Amino acid sequence: MSTESSKPSRLAIFSIVLPIIILLVWCIYLISFGVFTGSATNTADDELMGLGLLFGGGSLAGILTVLLSLTGVIVGVIAIRKNDSRKNIAIAGLVINLLCLLPYVLFIAFLIFSAVGSS
Repeated sequence: MSTESSKPSRLAIFSIVLPIIILLVWCIYLISFGVFTGSATNTADDELMGLGLLFGGGSLAGILTVLLSLTGVIVGVIAIRKNDSRKNIAIAGLVINLLCLLPYVLFIAFLIFSAVGSS
């Protein structure tokens, strides 16, 4: 039995690593937001930094999440479509990337339904 057939493909591994990167981005964002807004001395500069981090950092983390999870979905589909016997990692990466993308899809669907309902 060949040892190369027992390894998952590089695309499958890349598909499972992207959600880990997304998790790290959100952890860094939440920790930095907590550090800047949780100080004992509430000065105007700290408040301005917290607001900038809330709106700018949250938007940046959201955009990175959408881009990385879309990339993970595409790479996961490509890895699944390859004729490889070890597709478990690719399927797991695809599912996790779709779960990362789900809140944004639901939010856009909510915006569309509320716009249609109000007109």
